[in-house]
Amino acid sequence: MSDAFQNRTVTYRQHIEQFLEEKCFQHDSEPQKTLFDSMRYSLLAGGKRIRPVIVLEFAKAAGGDMESAVDAACAAEMLHTYSLIHDDLPCMDDDDMRRGKPSCHKQFDEATALLAGDGLGGRTVGDGYRVLVDLVGNLDLKIARGHLEGIDIQHLTLSLEDGGV
Repeated sequence: MSDAFQNRTVTYRQHIEQFLEEKCFQHDSEPQKTLFDSMRYSLLAGGKRIRPVIVLEFAKAAGGDMESAVDAACAAEMLHTYSLIHDDLPCMDDDDMRRGKPSCHKQFDEATALLAGDGLGGRTVGDGYRVLVDLVGNLDLKIARGHLEGIDIQHLTLSLEDGGV
């Protein structure tokens, strides 16, 4: 992996974590507090953040900037986290641990975990999805015009296959 890409990846992850921590699902009053706490619990449980890194790298390749694409990048992470929460439920794989912590349904309860996953999945249909559609449309135009430059696809692919990034 090139040093430049590695440096961008570190920067991307910092922005992703900051966005998720500061802007996602903060509510102090009941009854939403428990639901939002469960959503944040799973969303902020760590991970490599591969999906949002890819979104930000493609935004860069399409001529966009990180600030305008971070919502779409985080929407990709929310969609991924939704799938992990639901996958861990007793009616699916019934996993008790996720990323070294009790899975959402063990930390809260099954009904709350189901709603947490649904809430994260539903959030991706909002602003993040619209930004993502715009980015993909712009990227498609650049690919069609032969203007895709600056993205290290070979190293990105290799990094994803070997668990890097």
